[in-house]
Amino acid sequence: MAIKASIGKLALPEPVVGFVQKNLALNGFRWIGIEPAGLSVLQDLKFHHRDPFDRLLISQAIALGCPLLSADPLFSSYQVECIWQ
Repeated sequence: MAIKASIGKLALPEPVVGFVQKNLALNGFRWIGIEPAGLSVLQDLKFHHRDPFDRLLISQAIALGCPLLSADPLFSSYQVECIWQ
Protein backbone atom coordinates (compact mmCIF):
# COMPACT_ATOMS: atom_id res chain seq x y z
CA MET A 1 0.00 0.00 0.00
CA ALA A 2 2.81 2.39 0.82
CA ILE A 3 4.45 1.78 -2.54
CA LYS A 4 1.18 2.23 -4.45
CA ALA A 5 0.39 5.41 -2.52
CA SER A 6 3.88 6.81 -3.14
CA ILE A 7 3.59 6.36 -6.91
CA GLY A 8 0.06 7.78 -7.07
CA LYS A 9 -1.77 4.51 -7.76
CA LEU A 10 -3.61 4.46 -4.43
CA ALA A 11 -5.32 7.41 -2.81
CA LEU A 12 -5.69 7.12 0.96
CA PRO A 13 -7.57 9.52 3.23
CA GLU A 14 -4.60 9.69 5.64
CA PRO A 15 -0.95 8.57 5.87
CA VAL A 16 -0.57 4.84 5.22
CA VAL A 17 0.61 3.92 8.73
CA GLY A 18 -2.44 5.43 10.40
CA PHE A 19 -4.76 4.03 7.74
CA VAL A 20 -3.43 0.50 8.17
CA GLN A 21 -3.40 0.58 11.97
CA LYS A 22 -6.96 1.91 12.15
CA ASN A 23 -8.32 -0.54 9.59
CA LEU A 24 -6.60 -3.56 11.12
CA ALA A 25 -8.47 -2.87 14.34
CA LEU A 26 -11.78 -1.95 12.66
CA ASN A 27 -11.88 -5.11 10.56
CA GLY A 28 -10.46 -7.61 13.04
CA PHE A 29 -7.39 -8.27 10.90
CA ARG A 30 -4.05 -9.19 12.41
CA TRP A 31 -0.60 -8.37 11.16
CA ILE A 32 1.55 -11.38 10.31
CA GLY A 33 5.26 -11.56 9.70
CA ILE A 34 7.30 -13.73 7.40
CA GLU A 35 7.20 -17.27 8.76
CA PRO A 36 9.76 -19.98 7.89
CA ALA A 37 6.96 -22.33 6.75
CA GLY A 38 6.00 -19.75 4.12
CA LEU A 39 9.53 -19.77 2.75
CA SER A 40 9.25 -23.50 2.08
CA VAL A 41 6.03 -22.89 0.15
CA LEU A 42 7.64 -19.99 -1.71
CA GLN A 43 10.53 -22.14 -2.89
CA ASP A 44 8.13 -24.50 -4.71
CA LEU A 45 5.48 -21.94 -5.73
CA LYS A 46 4.58 -22.02 -9.44
CA PHE A 47 5.36 -18.85 -11.37
CA HIS A 48 1.80 -17.86 -12.31
CA HIS A 49 2.63 -14.58 -10.63
CA ARG A 50 6.00 -12.88 -11.17
CA ASP A 51 5.83 -10.09 -8.58
CA PRO A 52 8.14 -11.13 -5.70
CA PHE A 53 6.12 -9.29 -3.04
CA ASP A 54 2.86 -10.90 -4.15
CA ARG A 55 4.53 -14.31 -4.28
CA LEU A 56 5.68 -13.81 -0.69
CA LEU A 57 2.14 -12.87 0.39
CA ILE A 58 0.69 -15.90 -1.38
CA SER A 59 3.19 -18.32 0.13
CA GLN A 60 2.66 -16.98 3.64
CA ALA A 61 -1.13 -17.24 3.29
CA ILE A 62 -0.87 -20.82 2.05
CA ALA A 63 1.50 -21.81 4.86
CA LEU A 64 -0.62 -20.16 7.56
CA GLY A 65 -3.97 -21.22 6.10
CA CYS A 66 -5.29 -17.68 6.08
CA PRO A 67 -7.07 -15.68 3.36
CA LEU A 68 -5.58 -12.75 1.46
CA LEU A 69 -7.20 -9.40 0.86
CA SER A 70 -6.50 -8.68 -2.82
CA ALA A 71 -8.20 -7.80 -6.07
CA ASP A 72 -5.35 -9.28 -8.13
CA PRO A 73 -6.87 -11.88 -10.50
CA LEU A 74 -3.60 -13.85 -10.66
CA PHE A 75 -3.98 -14.84 -7.02
CA SER A 76 -6.78 -17.22 -8.04
CA SER A 77 -4.15 -19.34 -9.84
CA TYR A 78 -3.01 -20.54 -6.41
CA GLN A 79 -4.56 -22.60 -3.64
CA VAL A 80 -5.31 -19.55 -1.50
CA GLU A 81 -8.59 -17.93 -0.49
CA CYS A 82 -8.90 -14.36 -1.69
CA ILE A 83 -11.27 -11.82 -0.23
CA TRP A 84 -12.27 -8.95 -2.54
CA GLN A 85 -11.79 -10.19 -6.08
